[in-house]
Amino acid sequence: MLVTVVFLDVERSTELLVERGDVAGRAAVEGVLAVARERIEPYGGTEVKSLGDGLMLTFPAPRQAVTFAVTVQRALVGRSPALRVGINTGEIAGAPGDPVGEAVNAAARIAAKAAGGEVLVSDVVRQLVGTVPGVRFDD
Repeated sequence: MLVTVVFLDVERSTELLVERGDVAGRAAVEGVLAVARERIEPYGGTEVKSLGDGLMLTFPAPRQAVTFAVTVQRALVGRSPALRVGINTGEIAGAPGDPVGEAVNAAARIAAKAAGGEVLVSDVVRQLVGTVPGVRFDD
């Protein structure tokens, strides 16, 4: 099955827990994730699993995933903590509710390379998406 996998990761979540304490740090992380969760369904996405300080999502098409991610990042501008996003499209193994495989691993690695407030995509996503109004891809 071909899907677009998105990983969201709250930047510096461990440090937040240390700096603000468990309750306030967790509330900050959950606040950022809530902004993302509000936008998943309208863009056709599915929350696969919560990762504590992030989410794993799937979308039926890369354009939906990219526009979702850009919308979330714009909603979070100026807010702390920041969110890192990685997107990849590929074939997955396993059930749709628990996808595994190289496409999933690549999306996780891409998210890990993103800076806070950034959306990084694989080259295949960039090629499949083409031109999106208001979105600029940089190498």
